[in-house]
Amino acid sequence: KNMALQDIVKNIKLHFRQTDLLSKYNHNTIAIYLPNMTSKIALEKKLDAMKFIFDTPYGNAQNDYTTIGYTGISLYPENGTSYKSLLDCASKALQKAQENTKNRFLFYEKTFL
Repeated sequence: KNMALQDIVKNIKLHFRQTDLLSKYNHNTIAIYLPNMTSKIALEKKLDAMKFIFDTPYGNAQNDYTTIGYTGISLYPENGTSYKSLLDCASKALQKAQENTKNRFLFYEKTFL
């Protein structure tokens, strides 16, 4: 499992800039901070391009792991102006994305309580 997670993180990093910050946030959650990401459309395209990472089976002859990736997204400044408030909003969007398996990434909305 650890090797699969390392491969996933390595592949995720390929889609981001050197100025972006990727950090382990929770047990199996990665927080990504994207400074100067001003286009919601560009971000959606980036996330669409990353879907294959989670659709790829990982493992070896003894164990085969499949993964599902969900993304909760918050935007500065409309969802918050501090790292904590942005992370809280992204966490709420992540929860909603996990509940609704049709949307693997979801932008935070004020209706998410």
